[in-house]
Amino acid sequence: MAAAPTLTGRVALVTGASRGIGRAIAQRLAAHGATLVVTASARSEDGLHETCARVRAAGGRAEPLLADLADEAQRADLVERAGQRCGGVDILINNAAAITAYAPPSRIDLAARQAMFAINVDAPIDLIQQALPVMRERGWGRIINISSDTVRQPPLPYPGPAKFVHALTAYGASKSALDRYTLGLAAELHNSGIC
Repeated sequence: MAAAPTLTGRVALVTGASRGIGRAIAQRLAAHGATLVVTASARSEDGLHETCARVRAAGGRAEPLLADLADEAQRADLVERAGQRCGGVDILINNAAAITAYAPPSRIDLAARQAMFAINVDAPIDLIQQALPVMRERGWGRIINISSDTVRQPPLPYPGPAKFVHALTAYGASKSALDRYTLGLAAELHNSGIC
């Protein structure tokens, strides 16, 4: 059964939309009538085109936009580029994320930490700040930041090999930072029409 088109006339930008959760979100938004701009890095280009093909086959509109969110220059005007393709972005789904190293907390190096925070924290914040002017002008917007259960430290003894739990510590820390930012942003935008 098709979903009711409640988002007709809205433009959604979904990051990390080449597979998995990002693809499913894109398809669901399109089923509700939103026009999609879906993005992923060049290494996921085939998957991104597959997402667009699925949306189009179901009668929706989707445009692919390649961008490596780890690269500050590639994300610097991503929302503007999405807007040029389909109109200003009304809905921003920050789904893209990365685990740049599987190392325990005592050994994860600075480069891996910085890369993880660049994709998991800095990129969503940059895209939000790019999208907010149009959302504020319209008095309507939706921002969703995808988090992770890794924000909570599992109790001891671990349910599986400790190396996997330890390896996710920095990733969980980056998602915790995103969670805290999201709560503060929600408070700032309260009663603005932007959720």
